[in-house]
Amino acid sequence: MSTRPGWDEYFMLLAEQAAKRSTCSRLHVGAVVVQNNRVVGTGYNGAPQNIPHCEHFDDTPCTISVHAEVNALLHARIDEGAWGPTKMYCTHMPCFECSKLILNTPITIVYFRDYYGRNSGHDLLYQGGVIIDRVP
Repeated sequence: MSTRPGWDEYFMLLAEQAAKRSTCSRLHVGAVVVQNNRVVGTGYNGAPQNIPHCEHFDDTPCTISVHAEVNALLHARIDEGAWGPTKMYCTHMPCFECSKLILNTPITIVYFRDYYGRNSGHDLLYQGGVIIDRVP
C-alpha cells in the first residue's frame, strides 16, 4: 500500500512531470505555481512558440530557451486577494533573471530540488524576503 504524498511532495512531483515536457536538450526544468494548495500555473523550459528547438552538444548555456519559471508565471492565474501564501515549486533553484521576476509577484515561498549552479538567484530571493527551501 503506497502512502499519500504531502502537499510539498505532491507539488514537487508535478514540477518533475512538467520538466519531462522540456524541449531543451541540455537541462529539463519544471515549475509549478500554487495558491491555497491549488495549482494556478505550470511551466517547463524550451524554445518560444514557433521557434525551432535548440540542440546542445556541450554544457554551454542556451540563449533561446524560455525558463520554466517564466513560463509558469506567464500562464499562472494568481489571485492577489487570495488568503495564504503563493508558492513556487521548481525542479532547480531559479536563476538570477527568473528570481527578479518572481520578486515582482505575490510568491513568498520557493521550493526547489536541485541547485542551478552558476547564476543562481538564491541570494536575491533571500534579500527580497522570499522563503527558500530545498525539497529532497
